[in-house]
Amino acid sequence: MKTIFVDANSRTSVVGVLGFGKNYVHSGSESQEIDSSFVGLVRFYNYGDDDGTVKIKGATGDGMKIPAGHVEYIGIPEGATVEVSGSDFNVM
Repeated sequence: MKTIFVDANSRTSVVGVLGFGKNYVHSGSESQEIDSSFVGLVRFYNYGDDDGTVKIKGATGDGMKIPAGHVEYIGIPEGATVEVSGSDFNVM
């Protein structure tokens, strides 16, 4: 994912695209679907006070439990719907 960046003075530099992040704040007992543009290797940081869960919708099992203050990297296939619940998450 390298690309050439050209500044205002026509100087070039090779850069990597960082992407973006979004916070999902836990509200009640409902799970939240994350933005569908998060695909590939996605970072989930549980910045809340409680243990949280990340689950690919339609998959068997209860998902991955992420303790408060921990980070997990999960491979998300294109077209998958991912839900977070139980705590506040920063997703990148």
